[in-house]
Amino acid sequence: MAMIGRVLLALLAALWVAAPAADAGVRVYDRVTAVGCAVFLEVETRRFGFPEGGTRVQLHLDDRALGEILTGADGRGYLKYTPGAAGELRLAARWRNFQDSGRLLVLKPDEKVVVVEIDAALRSHPLDQRLREGGAAALESLSRRFRLIYLESPLGALVNEKWLTDSGLPQTVVLRNRGEATFKHLAAHGVRPFAVVGSAGLLAAAKAHVEKRFSFEKTADGETVEDWPALLEALAP
Repeated sequence: MAMIGRVLLALLAALWVAAPAADAGVRVYDRVTAVGCAVFLEVETRRFGFPEGGTRVQLHLDDRALGEILTGADGRGYLKYTPGAAGELRLAARWRNFQDSGRLLVLKPDEKVVVVEIDAALRSHPLDQRLREGGAAALESLSRRFRLIYLESPLGALVNEKWLTDSGLPQTVVLRNRGEATFKHLAAHGVRPFAVVGSAGLLAAAKAHVEKRFSFEKTADGETVEDWPALLEALAP
C-alpha cells in the first residue's frame, strides 16, 4: 500500500509539473549568473503533455535574437551565453505558435542576494496567517536593499510572473529548488547568497554555503523568526 501511495504521488507530481509546459508548448527557465560567467539558457518543448524532441526553438534576449536551440529527446535544449553587463534581462522563447518568457539575472560581484523559498515563506501552513500576512510588503522592502531570488519546489510549477503579480510580490527570477545542488550551482556561477529564507530542510541544505539562514519553522541549522517584521529586523543594516 505504501508503495502504491509513493507511485501515485510521483505520478501526480509529474502531471503537476508537466501541465504548465504542456499548456504553453514551450518553456524557458529563469537563470542567474554573475557578470562574465557563462550560463546555459534552458528551454523545454512539450506536446500532449510529453517531451517533444528534435524541435528548433528561437531564443531572444531583450528582443535581440540569440539563435535557435535544438531540443533533445527529453524535450530540453540549451544555449551557452556569457553576459558582459549586470542587469535583469528578458528571455523569450518561440516554437511554432507557442511562446514563453523568462528572466536572466546578471549580478555584479558586490551585489547582496537573498534567496527566498516561496513555498515555505508564503504558500505553506494555510492555517497560519502569520506566515503570509505582510509577506509582500516585507519582500518589497528587502528588494530595495537586496537582489531577491525565489525558489519553488518541484510541485511549485505554478509560481510564474502572473502568480507573482497577483500576489503583489516583487518580480524576480524563480529557480527550481534542488536543495544543496541549488547553492552549488549558484556558487559555480559566481553567486554567493548573503541570506536565505525558507524551510528547515532548505536551511540544512544551505548550511555550508550561506551564512545567514532564517526560517519560520523550528530549525537547528539557522535562526527561527516569528514573523516577517522579525525577519526584517534580523536583516536590518
